[in-house]
Formats: sequence, structure tokens, C-alpha cells
Amino acid sequence: MPPIPGFAEFLDEWKRGLAQAGIALVVTVDGGRFDVHAPELEIEVPDVGRDPVDTLAEALGVLIARVPDGDRARLHSTLRATVFGRGTQRRTLFALRSPGVLEVVEDRTVAVTAPAPRPDLSRAARHWAFWVTLVLASALFLTFGPTLSPLGWGELRTLDPAAIELTSAPGGVEIVRLDREVGAHGTWYAVLERRTAAPQVAPPLDDAGAWLEWLGAARGRAHLEWRDDTGNVLRVDPIDVSGLGVGQELMLHVPTPPKDAARLRFGW
Repeated sequence: MPPIPGFAEFLDEWKRGLAQAGIALVVTVDGGRFDVHAPELEIEVPDVGRDPVDTLAEALGVLIARVPDGDRARLHSTLRATVFGRGTQRRTLFALRSPGVLEVVEDRTVAVTAPAPRPDLSRAARHWAFWVTLVLASALFLTFGPTLSPLGWGELRTLDPAAIELTSAPGGVEIVRLDREVGAHGTWYAVLERRTAAPQVAPPLDDAGAWLEWLGAARGRAHLEWRDDTGNVLRVDPIDVSGLGVGQELMLHVPTPPKDAARLRFGW
């Protein structure tokens, strides 16, 4: 099939925009990797809580809308994706049968090979092993515990919410406060407030970073991004703020921050 005039150049320009926005060609989904491969298309569509197939279909529909009408019917592609989740692999084969329509050809989940079983020990041996391990661990803790504390041991218990820098992406929602309940292991929570309504007009597709943020803001799909003091991403927590109205606040319980957390960013 002869190439569609100008489409390859447009894809190259869009991928460069993704790169400038700090987006690689691999996306993280549920702690795994999501790779997209196609003859003419290899891009990443960030996903926070949505099905990767739905996200990719939506992005493809927007891309194909930029193809001239006379050439749009010639664009057909078969794509393969593998989602590596917790203990499973989701292998999906789907085809673009017509512009904007993504048909799933095959979708199956297989279990990752489990590690080899441990050798069985007798009940008495397990009993003695437990007590010996407990005694040794207690001795090590009493001996070296105080010297390990300055190296970061116990930092989770003493992490100060006020010391974490709070930032928010454009889109009308801001982090008002980060705090935790009283106690060494108190539950952490963040207070979000919608200052302005979600933007209704999409930015130009050529600005990939702004367009992806607008897509998340329009649907209320967001995330909390934990970073250390050097800017490295430690963890991303997907959240849903679609029901948050202008002037309203949302108190959201969040998992305990990573021990090196220094910044928290609300993003789309």
C-alpha cells in the first residue's frame, strides 16, 4: 500500500511532541509495562486507571481524524499489545478495521510461571527455624537498631506532611493540603479543591503534552505523583475527580508516601 501523503511526517511530529513532554514509548499500567507496536505507529498513550485498549482506540481516532478524507479509508493497521500485570500477562491482538474503530481480535490473560516450590521441611525443623530466626533478629535489632536510625530507618514514621512540596498541573484542580491522622501510623490524606471548571476547548493536537492533560481533565481522570528531592518519580497513584464541582473540596485517603518523598504533584 503506498504511503498516505503527509501522515508519516505528522506522526513523527506528534512523537517528538510526546518526547518533549517527557513521555517515553512505554507506559506503566498497574505496576507493569504496556508496549504498543504497529507497522506505521509506535507511540505511548499514558493511562491512569482506564483500560489500555480504550485509551489507544481513542488516541488513534484523534490521529486518524487528521488524515485527509480521500486517504482515510486506506489506513488499516494491526497492532499487538502485552500488558504485564501483577502475576499475569494480558496479551491482546487488535485490528483497526475502519477509521476510529478498534476491533479486538484476541484478548487472553495467562499466569506468569510461578517460582519453584521450596523443599518441604518437617514440622519440628520449621518450629526450630522460626525460633532461631526470631532470636537472631531480636539480637540484631537491639545491637544495631540505634545506629541505623540516622541512616533512614524509621523515616516512614517521622515523615512530615508539611515538608512535602505540593504542586498541581493546569486544569482547575489544586492540592490544598496534605496531612495525616494523629499517631505514628496514622492514615494519610490529601485535600483537593476545584478552583475553576474543566477546560472545554481542546488545545492543538500538535502540543502532545497539553492535549493529553486536557483529555484527562475533561474526563476527571487524574493521578498523584510522588517524587524525591531530585525529581525522580517514586510512585503514581491514580485517582478520579470527575464528580468534583467548582468550589468543592475532596478529602482523599492516600497510601503511605514512599520514605524518600519530598514532592507531591497533582496531574492529569
